[in-house]
Amino acid sequence: MQGLQIAVYNSLLIMGLSFLGGYAINFLPIGLFSLDGWLYKTRRFEQDGRFYEQVFRVRKWKDFLPDGAALFKKGFRKKRLTARNADYLLTYALETCRAELLHYLIFLAVPISLSFQPPSALIVTFLVVFAINVPCIISLRYNRIRLLRLLAHRKGAGNGGNGEAPIVHSAKAKGETIPL
Repeated sequence: MQGLQIAVYNSLLIMGLSFLGGYAINFLPIGLFSLDGWLYKTRRFEQDGRFYEQVFRVRKWKDFLPDGAALFKKGFRKKRLTARNADYLLTYALETCRAELLHYLIFLAVPISLSFQPPSALIVTFLVVFAINVPCIISLRYNRIRLLRLLAHRKGAGNGGNGEAPIVHSAKAKGETIPL
């Protein structure tokens, strides 16, 4: 019975911290986040996103991840692009930083859980937190790299400075969502 209680407490703790953190982090000004900041900048090993495609096959499963932003009035939904202009794409990229920070902060559930469970249960707690949050972090980093590449392409040759980014993959007519 004690194992079941610990599992229930861990689940409630992880869900509670995720929800509270998600709610609170939406109040941070977007200006606090920087695409070239230490935590968020693209690393060499990421190989312009190819690392996530080759090692984790991120394109096959990323669309199945939930978008927690839908739970909050001020949440910025990241399931699909809804515009192609540079301001929106930049905001989207910065919002991936906000979400990534939240997923790292949820790892605080592991030491907090020491208050109600034996130290031996920390491994299980860590594995659960890891399994829930690392796929989200991978997807956010992958999408941010793609957004930055799109912004760079838009800023570079072509488009005549019209403020529109090139159409991505299966972009539809204006007003419809665009898969990222």
